Amino acid sequence: MPNTFAPFGFAESHRLGAAPDYQLGGARRYVAATNANPIYFGDPIIQLATGYIAQAAPAGQVSGIFAGCEYMSKSAKRVVWSPWWPGNTTDVVVAVAPSPLIGFDVLAKVIDDPLTVFRVQMNGGIASLAAPMNNLIGMNATFTFGLAATAAPGTNPAPNQMSGFSNCALDLTQTAPAVTATLPFRILDFVRDPPGANGTDITTPYCWAYVTFNNQDYKTLTGI
Repeated sequence: MPNTFAPFGFAESHRLGAAPDYQLGGARRYVAATNANPIYFGDPIIQLATGYIAQAAPAGQVSGIFAGCEYMSKSAKRVVWSPWWPGNTTDVVVAVAPSPLIGFDVLAKVIDDPLTVFRVQMNGGIASLAAPMNNLIGMNATFTFGLAATAAPGTNPAPNQMSGFSNCALDLTQTAPAVTATLPFRILDFVRDPPGANGTDITTPYCWAYVTFNNQDYKTLTGI
């Protein structure tokens, strides 16, 4: 059955050789309270030289996958948890008068276990590559936000601001999977069951793949 393009970012599936372990953060990560750019659940993130994280660009090294955040809310007057960082910089308490100390950073939840396996939808199919999809197993790939180019209305879905879910997909059209060492993800296999479910038909575009980190903070010898 043809697949429907409905990207959801990178969803934790399991760990290489093991069951899911829900590795939310080998290190504490923070979003700058002044960062007005949203980060969605399932987005790849990168740690900046400032020590804060941001939504990663679709190339090069990544730090992990965003899985929500918590911060002190001015409107709620308590710590709130959100599945995504909405870029709501005016609602974050960053200091309490009269103290000048900043003690209310936005605490990010990040999946950064280098052996984590994720499910992710592809933004194309065999027509993009003129080769069987199985040929991609073992190759490296990057990601896009939705489709790289909109073919028709509704085919480039935006991130879901009700659920906070990402619209990231694995890229087959702009930067084709290759043996390039700097691409952030490694393709392990394709989601094939339950048969008939969306994403399981590898003969048509927009199938789902299993990937793990390739060019990631804990897999490189170069510091941030």
